[in-house]
Amino acid sequence: MGFEQPFRLRAGVVAEPRNEIYQQPTIQFCSTSQHSSLLLEIMFVDGLVKIGMFGANNGTRRDIVVAPMHLKAVTIRSINTIDRLTFYYNDEKGNQLMGGEWGGNLGFDHTFYLDRDEYLKQVSGTFGPFDIQKQPCTVNSLTFISNKGKRYGPFGTRGAKDTAFDIPVEKGSIVGFYARADGFVSAIGFYVRP
Repeated sequence: MGFEQPFRLRAGVVAEPRNEIYQQPTIQFCSTSQHSSLLLEIMFVDGLVKIGMFGANNGTRRDIVVAPMHLKAVTIRSINTIDRLTFYYNDEKGNQLMGGEWGGNLGFDHTFYLDRDEYLKQVSGTFGPFDIQKQPCTVNSLTFISNKGKRYGPFGTRGAKDTAFDIPVEKGSIVGFYARADGFVSAIGFYVRP
């Protein structure tokens, strides 16, 4: 995929690419957070909007190489945190591809399938310390909401010191993910198709 130049936004700013308006991500900060503001990186990539990442800077950067058109299914492996992320999507030629298997082997798989006319309109979650495994920051919970009002999740567990994020999409849909992950998912980002 060809990448266009990224630009950065502070939380609460609306991006207006190609006359399309996207609702800004909502981010709440824990009272223990050392940061008073968060810079989001938003890139326009082959007709997609790439938003993120939410979480830590550690972990191997994971991404897909073929642009997604439609998200088909998502598998989250979790117990107390998001241990692994796997998803299936169609490309522009209709081929079904797998993205992910990013993360570790702890936890249990939770898979949801989207109907042919269903798509994700919102993802919310939390990130923060994962004390059980002595990890300073992981993605600890995720919840997905579709255009049909179906709620998938929450997966994982919100921690007392977590920072919350919410990605609502008014025009378009969430069609894929990218991440930082090794033994756990340390950070997550989203592909949005207008």
